Amino acid sequence: MLIALPLIAFSKFAILWVILALVAFAVHFFRKDYISLSVAIGAVVTAFAVMFGYSSLLVQALVFLITTIVFLASFIPAMIEQSNQKHLYNQVKTFDLQGKGAIVTETIDNMKAQGHVKVGDQEYVARTSTGNIVQTGTQVVILDKDKDILIALELVNNGDDFQGAD
Repeated sequence: MLIALPLIAFSKFAILWVILALVAFAVHFFRKDYISLSVAIGAVVTAFAVMFGYSSLLVQALVFLITTIVFLASFIPAMIEQSNQKHLYNQVKTFDLQGKGAIVTETIDNMKAQGHVKVGDQEYVARTSTGNIVQTGTQVVILDKDKDILIALELVNNGDDFQGAD
């Protein structure tokens, strides 16, 4: 018994959907986000729909939207898990900075809620423990953190060694 398969037709719409899928996969490759992956999958499914004869623009739009939304919704648990892992990594990473020296890269002013320090090659938002304004280029030591903000103490050069500013 033979099963007749529909003739696969390559139309300009199928080619456009394949191009969109390739672009979305390329974006996903570099950004590792689930939105571009969902768009890519939606475009592939829509390209197949077009190749199997569903050439109506309304049908194409519906297939693309429904597929993209379904896959995006299915990725929500993975997105939440990935977000939680990044948050935990940042918490551990900044906690490990206690006692480390840093350089002020943007003047720290608690009253203006501004200031950044650089520890190694990473820059962080910072505030001072004393409330004093600390100028760019000043050496500080990281005392603590408050959520994602580092609390720094300005180091003052007294001769050959550095001491915390009071």
